[in-house]
Amino acid sequence: FGPLIQEFNTMIAELREQERLKRQIAARTLQIENTMEELETEAEQRQQVTDHLRSALSSAEQASKAKTEFLANMSHDLRSPLNSILGFSELLLTGIDGELQPDQAELVQTIYDCGRSLLQEIDDILDAAKIEALAIRAEPLGIDRHGSRYWILPTFPDKLLVEDRPVIASN
Repeated sequence: FGPLIQEFNTMIAELREQERLKRQIAARTLQIENTMEELETEAEQRQQVTDHLRSALSSAEQASKAKTEFLANMSHDLRSPLNSILGFSELLLTGIDGELQPDQAELVQTIYDCGRSLLQEIDDILDAAKIEALAIRAEPLGIDRHGSRYWILPTFPDKLLVEDRPVIASN
């Protein structure tokens, strides 16, 4: 019976090994299924984040468009009366309606100077908006010793950009 018992023991060992392998495969299959569920959940979360980011981008683009429209309207709404004020003050300074007293001329000159200054500020704001909207292309000018980037606007050579912010170049 020795060889038969030995064969029987070999078969039992093989069956035990097969059962061990089946348990190992079942455990690994469960791990894979859990990992797949986690990956599916992560993919859904990433899709939600992507959808949220797309929505935020769309909102930002709409806000940018609204800002551009506002600036265009503001330009007209501010420039028209301001140009009238500048025109009338310039007429007064030229003496079209008679000579002004020195104190009157000084006050009208102040009105004119402040109006010109305000008009320049409005122009700078609108230029910055155009630059931001990429309506004006800036060309690299250089980098200063502090590492700030400077850009020149070909259509406005008296204006510089420092670190993407407009400034008036001093002559």
